[in-house]
Amino acid sequence: MTARGQNIGQQRQGQQKQDDQKQMDLVRDRFTRTAAAFADFALVDRVAEAEHLLNLIAPSGNERALDVACGPGTLARTFAKHVAWIAGLDLTPAMLERARKDAIANHLDNFRPLRGNALAMPFPDATFDIVVTSYSIHHLPDAVAAIREIARILKPGGKFGLLDMVVPEDASRAAACNHIEWVRDPSHTRALPLSEFESLLNSCGLRILARGTEDHPRSLDVWMRTAGWKRGDAVYEDVRRLLEASIPGDTAGFRPKILAPPSPKEIAAASDARPDMELLHTAAFLVAQKQQ
Repeated sequence: MTARGQNIGQQRQGQQKQDDQKQMDLVRDRFTRTAAAFADFALVDRVAEAEHLLNLIAPSGNERALDVACGPGTLARTFAKHVAWIAGLDLTPAMLERARKDAIANHLDNFRPLRGNALAMPFPDATFDIVVTSYSIHHLPDAVAAIREIARILKPGGKFGLLDMVVPEDASRAAACNHIEWVRDPSHTRALPLSEFESLLNSCGLRILARGTEDHPRSLDVWMRTAGWKRGDAVYEDVRRLLEASIPGDTAGFRPKILAPPSPKEIAAASDARPDMELLHTAAFLVAQKQQ
């Protein structure tokens, strides 16, 4: 390679690092701003999903485990009672503090919160028997780098449990879905279709042991509130318009519908009498094993 070519390559790498850092800053800022609302939602509404992932992995009880991008500790809290030790790694101090307090409240002495970046984790190769993550990949600037990093810190024969939203396999509907997600939350990068997740795990030396999907209905008002928005906010109104426009033909894959209108009594007491909307998120569960 010529000196000019090396210089261009270095410039591109430098720009990529800057872009990655900017995205991680967005993630940290978003989850700092909405820490309380998001944690209140995740620690209640995602418990069943965490338990399902636990059952798919089926720990023996002797494992050292890690919850990557742990947030308030939804997965860590569920897994802590079934492994020897588990750490929760997250970029956002506010989330780690909530995870720490939740662990204390639940008497989980084997949980340790750690601050760190999922793209460059502070662990040696082959450290953990189990690594799990939930709803994190679609916030990261480089899904491939994230899965490679997870594969690196897993021991040979160790298991990786992934829980995340997936988008339709159709490219145009997937793009529309990701656009609406980004309008609601600019820290969203790109959610993947299930087939792409499967290919990515295989390419990183992770053999898939179990897979599945579940549809989860969400209230638009609640979904927006966990991102820090309420009715009348410009972002709320933009997302609502996009969802309503996608109803004919379900062009974004959310299968949205307008719910029944409020009662006359509710209308009289409300400043905004519009009915709520319902949308569906599809969650994927994947368990894979690092090849020996």
